[in-house]
Amino acid sequence: MGSQIDAILDAVEAMSVSGVTTVYRGATLKDSVEVADLPVRIISAIGMMSSRTTVQTLGGSGHLMQTEWTITDVAMLRAAGMGIGLKDVAPGLETYMASYHNAARTLQGSAWALTGLGVRAQVLEWPQASGRYYDVVTATLTIREIIQ
Repeated sequence: MGSQIDAILDAVEAMSVSGVTTVYRGATLKDSVEVADLPVRIISAIGMMSSRTTVQTLGGSGHLMQTEWTITDVAMLRAAGMGIGLKDVAPGLETYMASYHNAARTLQGSAWALTGLGVRAQVLEWPQASGRYYDVVTATLTIREIIQ
């Protein structure tokens, strides 16, 4: 049996999080995002952080492999600076973060499990060196998968 990374990414993409319905990943990723595209989520298991695999021998029955995936889910909620200040931005970010935590509780599979979740609000320039800044929530999910 091979990796279920596509099913894992499908499950992350399918999460209903605070009204953000557009999700880009893999072949649907764009080089840049326009203000009209917002809000949008960008999901990737490649290029953000590495994955690692461990192998255990099970006596005469073969090997058990565990892969730990680090998936980054970036929600670009709005262009930075579109408001008076933090009091305009904070409520939306806090609502999104609470919604993300609730949605992540549903992530499970028969051979994989969510083992870690970090969620951080920030201002992000995307793409790098573009001069375009967004109010974002970055979620880093750690998923452990068992491959037999």
